[in-house]
Amino acid sequence: MRDKLAVLATYRSVVEAEVIVAVLRGYGIRAETRGTGGMVFGPYFQDPTSKGVDVIVSESKLHDARQLLDTRADEGIEEH
Repeated sequence: MRDKLAVLATYRSVVEAEVIVAVLRGYGIRAETRGTGGMVFGPYFQDPTSKGVDVIVSESKLHDARQLLDTRADEGIEEH
């Protein structure tokens, strides 16, 4: 049975969400973005989106992902 997906956080731009996904993947947590609209290219890639971009992870890794982002935020690395 596949683990359900859960929204970890919603970011204003695709680039912010993709940075978080890269960090999570670097720590072995599978993560993806959702809500990019599929057509964000060029200079608009870093602009805020109207609905935001979700970073999703499996429910079983949600707690670990939150702890990782909290730790990074405590170290002065901005999350949102």
